[in-house]
Amino acid sequence: MLNFIQFISQNSPQLSTDQKTRLLDDFCVQLGYQEFLEGGSPNPQSKTDFANWQITRFIKLTVEAKREMDARLTIEQLDL
Repeated sequence: MLNFIQFISQNSPQLSTDQKTRLLDDFCVQLGYQEFLEGGSPNPQSKTDFANWQITRFIKLTVEAKREMDARLTIEQLDL
């Protein structure tokens, strides 16, 4: 899996460390990340891993949706 968070961090020199941390925190909270699981145990998945998983998931779902749309258009063009 690509490390998107590392890429963003390394390629955003205009952002301070605090800004990058808040960006990651806000992204994770918006997508439902919880630092503690039910029962109070710490989440074994880090925020960085969670964010990378969500970004990868978004890209995959977007590509799949586009390919499904293309396939539907191709079937519709058959004019059956």
